[in-house]
Formats: sequence, structure tokens, C-alpha cells
Amino acid sequence: MPILDRIQHYNAGRDPERLQMKLAAMCKDPFVFLRGTCHLFYEDWHPALAKLKSPAAWICGDLHLENFGSYKAENGLAYFDLNDFDEAALAPCLWELTRLLTSLLVAQDTLKLKPKQTTALLDIMVQNYAQALAEGKPKWVERKTARGSIRHLLSDLSKRSNQAFIASRTNAKAPDTLLIDGKRALALDKVQKQAALEKYMKAMQVQDKKEFFYPLDIARRIAGTGSLGLERYVVLVNGKGPERRALIDMKASNQSALSPYLNTAAIKLTQPDWTLESQRVATIQAGAQILPPALLKAVCVDKQSYLIKALQPSQDRVDLTQWDGKLSVLDNIFASMAALTAWAHLRNAGYLGAANREALMAFGAQVADWRGPVLTLAKQVADQTIHQWQDYVSAYQAAFKKSS
Repeated sequence: MPILDRIQHYNAGRDPERLQMKLAAMCKDPFVFLRGTCHLFYEDWHPALAKLKSPAAWICGDLHLENFGSYKAENGLAYFDLNDFDEAALAPCLWELTRLLTSLLVAQDTLKLKPKQTTALLDIMVQNYAQALAEGKPKWVERKTARGSIRHLLSDLSKRSNQAFIASRTNAKAPDTLLIDGKRALALDKVQKQAALEKYMKAMQVQDKKEFFYPLDIARRIAGTGSLGLERYVVLVNGKGPERRALIDMKASNQSALSPYLNTAAIKLTQPDWTLESQRVATIQAGAQILPPALLKAVCVDKQSYLIKALQPSQDRVDLTQWDGKLSVLDNIFASMAALTAWAHLRNAGYLGAANREALMAFGAQVADWRGPVLTLAKQVADQTIHQWQDYVSAYQAAFKKSS
């Protein structure tokens, strides 16, 4: 099946306006394409991935360089961590590392890296992932322990006021309404808005306008690449007092893209019988991060599963393009990303079928045995991804540009 047809088939049923945004965005460069096509990674490469023998871990499933960022946890402190668990599943831990390494290889031109620099960064990531596993003690990255760009990012977030954040997402002349800018939020028509508000109120079990979390306004949310087009809302709600409004993210949760490939002849990893897909996401995220973000909960409304959490600013990521030719800037960032990946695996060690801590530690100590194969596979996946992107751009332009 042609690459554009495969992508459209997988994304069938999504909101047409936001899906078109996704399809257009993926033309930009191979890295954006990779971020928007997690399903292709597993569809095409699960046989090769299965040959990379490694302990089972609870993985985020769609790990790449953009799926790390800062957030405010439920204790009010800012942390830097993995931040997207929509595809979370019980899978061999090297599936996670392979996708992360692939993302670096695919992004090297975007980041203006020379081949030797890319090779050095790949080695740093493999060694830091293995070392963190071998040590067996999950740590975390917050302002006091962070260095360089990550520390600056966390410092900025810790200083940001809630009022300033809310003001950036609402209308100055009508502060009880969301800013519909076509970049972060899209309008709902009258019927759609009423239906969305009713779903949200059922999910949060609020009825009284004086209640905390009562909705003041709701809109379709624009965020990410892979999830664009899924049913997703940003909700402006009452806070604890007139100056304490809040923003809530409400997102539909579907089956993980990994699911079809985890109970095969080569890989037999039985997944828990989750009541809701959002329960899977929330449970694994809460265990993998040092602390979950504020208000992380799974709900079901009208037979659809939703993940609800406090809205995190999408700009709170390290700008990887601003390394100014100083490889040491990226050394620190990528070393932290690799260690955070291992710590996430360690935190959920032994949980619901995952390998225990001792097995992960032993695997990390055996890095010499698996370093070569995982790097080789990541390079193969990256090469194919770039070719798929080229085919995709040609097909997209033929299908959409000429008809517009």
C-alpha cells in the first residue's frame, strides 16, 4: 500500500481539519514525519525489533527527542521527564531505545549535525541508558540537579505565574473565553460545544458554576503531531478563587500502536486487561515519571475513554536547534534523555509483567553485547524513514496541492 494511503488509513475517523494540519506538517522534514507516524515504526520493523532480545519494560512507546519536556508535578515543583504515554505498553526495553536513537538519526540534518557528531551523540545515549540501568536506582531531573539548557528551562517554568499562562491562552477583553488562534485552539460550533461541555462535566462530575473545575469555555486543542485529529479539548475552568482559573487537557485515548505486535510467535507479552485505554496511559505515566502532572485521571464518557490532566505549556521543551556549534550543549541534554528513559523503565520494574530491577541492571551491564545491533537497526530504520518521507511529500503534493 502506498505510504500516503497507509497513513490516511491509520488516521481514519479523526477530525478532518486537524488531520489536514497533521498531514501538512509532516511534509516539513523527516523528523516531523517520524513523530507523526509511530504506527509505521512498529508495522514495518516489529520482526527486526523482536530479534533484539531484551527484558520487558513498561515503555512510553513513542519515544523521540520531542517527547521530553518540563512540567509542573502535583507537588508544584518543575521536572524534566518523558511526557507522552499515549502508546505505552509492555514491550522489550530496546524497542524504546531503538526509536529514540532513530529519532536522533532522522533529526540530524534538522539539527545541523555532522556525521561524526551524530555518532558521538548516539554513543552517549547508549552508554547513559545502559549505565543508568546498571546502577538500578531511578533518579530525576529537577532545577537543583539539572544543568545547562534543562536547568534554564526548569528555572523559567518555576518562575512563570499561573495568571500569565492563563492570560496567554484567553481573550484579553473576555477573560472567561479561550483564545481561538488556529495555532493552539480551534472553535467548536454551538452544537459541538454543548456536547463537549456535557462530556467534560460528566467526566469531572461538576454541575454547580461555583465548583472548582466548572467549565467556563471549551475548544478543540491543537498540540503535538502524532495525536493531531484525535478528539481533544482545552477547557478553561473555575479555580480556587476569582484569580485562580485553570486550563484542562481532555484527550481521547485509543489502543496503543504497539498492541498488534506484542503477542506474536516472536514476542509473547500479555498486556493487562485494562478497563479503559486512558487507564493504561495514566497508570504507566504515573509509575514512570518521578511524580505525575497535576490532575492526571482516566475517565469514560459515553463509552469513550479520555485522559484528563492539567494543561502543560507546549513550549516547555529544550530547543535542540540552539546549540550554537557547541556539542557539549547537546551532550548534556541527550545524556539526560537516555538516563531518564532508563529511570522510567526502572520505576515500573516488576509491575504487571515487567522484568524486575535485577534483570534490568544485568542487561544494562551487558551493553557490549547489544550496543552494535541496536545502533545498526536504528540506522536502518532512519534510512527507510527518510525514504518514506520523500515518497510521502511527493504523494501529498500530488493529492492535495494540485486540488487546492
